[in-house]
Amino acid sequence: MITLLGATKFYPPDQFAINQVNLQIDEGEMIFLMGHSGAGKSTLLKLISGLEEPTRGQVIVDGRNLGQINSKRLPELRRSIGILLQNPWLLNEESVFDNVALPLRIVSCPWRERDKRVRAALKLVGLNPNEMRPPCALSTGEQQRVALARALVIRPKILLADEPTGNLDPELSEQLVDKFMQLNEMGTTMIIATHDRDLANSNEKRTLILEHGRLKSDVVAKPRKECGVTDELLEVESSLSNDSVVISVAAESPVDLKSDNSGSPASKPAAADEFEGKADNPASKVEGSDVDRYL
Repeated sequence: MITLLGATKFYPPDQFAINQVNLQIDEGEMIFLMGHSGAGKSTLLKLISGLEEPTRGQVIVDGRNLGQINSKRLPELRRSIGILLQNPWLLNEESVFDNVALPLRIVSCPWRERDKRVRAALKLVGLNPNEMRPPCALSTGEQQRVALARALVIRPKILLADEPTGNLDPELSEQLVDKFMQLNEMGTTMIIATHDRDLANSNEKRTLILEHGRLKSDVVAKPRKECGVTDELLEVESSLSNDSVVISVAAESPVDLKSDNSGSPASKPAAADEFEGKADNPASKVEGSDVDRYL
């Protein structure tokens, strides 16, 4: 899935952010990436996501060499990679629903499919009851889960998380990592950069340690509890696995949230006629066999 061969990133005049890194990450793996500030964690994630080009060496993601890929094809690759940052960068003037829907609006996803996918993602992170609230009305942990739902709205092949628990207390950090574990068991390849050694060591997952841009060690931490994939999670996963629409978590162009490129109503569910006053309408839910019927 991800291969680095002598990958090096040099910033003039004299900084090797990543230096001769050789790494193989298989599809479906979950990796904790550790190291001190300035060790190269963020740069490594940028190389894998195509946000930075290697100065030397090769970075191969999903069979595509990022150093040789046509610049016009690069956005297509980025749309298969979800990115979660320490700061969730939410739009407080918009609802939780609209924040999660933003990546789908950028690619003009039809509003019926968009609404269905957003509700599925919010259900996965346990925020359905808050879909019409502004992010500023939520706790820090809930805001991070909104950002996670936005990153997962079409279930990308790869999820890169850069210090996602940096602003969370230990209990909320553990809850967020449990979500990561569940998503990984569904097949998502994940790389989580963190300073929290206890968080990495408490999980039975591979841990990479960077030091001054070099890969210092590659170890497996101690076992932890099993998260398990519940029937409910599998149900939601099926609603997110439709490959007809792909998106990029980070907007590559500005979008007006008050209008819709597809000519449909604004993405707030209350604005759509089919959802107004019809709380029991099966088309507005993500439950049971309706998932396969509507997506």
